[in-house]
Amino acid sequence: MCALPRRLVELALAAGIAVLAVSAVAHLVERGTGLIGDLTLETESGAVHERSPYVESGARLRLRLTMKRPAALLVFLEGPGSGLSEVYPRPGSVERLPAGVHRLPAGDEAWETTGLKNQGMHMLLVLASEDPAPLEAARSARTREALEDALKEVGASAVDVEGRGFFLR
Repeated sequence: MCALPRRLVELALAAGIAVLAVSAVAHLVERGTGLIGDLTLETESGAVHERSPYVESGARLRLRLTMKRPAALLVFLEGPGSGLSEVYPRPGSVERLPAGVHRLPAGDEAWETTGLKNQGMHMLLVLASEDPAPLEAARSARTREALEDALKEVGASAVDVEGRGFFLR
């Protein structure tokens, strides 16, 4: 297996004065499993563009993703200075999704941005594994460092990690 390429997202700042390169989440794992295909962050008004990932405060967010093979899935929200909080699945066991296109959360549900800080980048981190055990081990992580440590303990190559960041305005 080859190393995951470092993913960069260019963010054009309000006046277009500067460009900030942000490394999404590729450093969390040395190798990916190729479970996650397309991953798109959406609001009720459409997809959030990766070059300018701004959403209105109070927006309702969803992820649309393609699973290349059946896999267990775990999603964390990382806020600026606030650590990680699990947003998918609901409390209980890690859910397994079949291959194909999925929307998270399912149905008419969405993740609310009301109450999130308007400063800094927020990140939705999606972890997928054919074996749910590595994800169960990562569930208790409340910081990015704790998540990295948990993934190292279980063998990072067993987990595919993707992320989408956004700013609130």
